[in-house]
Amino acid sequence: MLAVAERIRHFRHLRSYSQEALALSANLNPAHVGQIERGLKCPTIDTLCRIADALGVPVTALLSSAPPSEHAEACAQRIRSLLADVPEDKLEQVLQIMEQVVGLL
Repeated sequence: MLAVAERIRHFRHLRSYSQEALALSANLNPAHVGQIERGLKCPTIDTLCRIADALGVPVTALLSSAPPSEHAEACAQRIRSLLADVPEDKLEQVLQIMEQVVGLL
């Protein structure tokens, strides 16, 4: 539980969010977010999903035991930003291109 709390805090700090801003974005009570970050409350799956969505990360990023690389996270954020501008009907093509490029590495 403490590892999840640390991951939430880590991603919140990366985005320069306050606990209140995260809570508002996730439609949660700010006190509840604070209790989760301090390891006093165990978040439900629904709450974890809301927090992950608000932070722009997959739920697995909050549950992973591997520490996030700041460079990898910055790159992932850039990719998310670029994908946000891609028309929905073109997302599948972009995904296929990305899979081909990764396959070349």
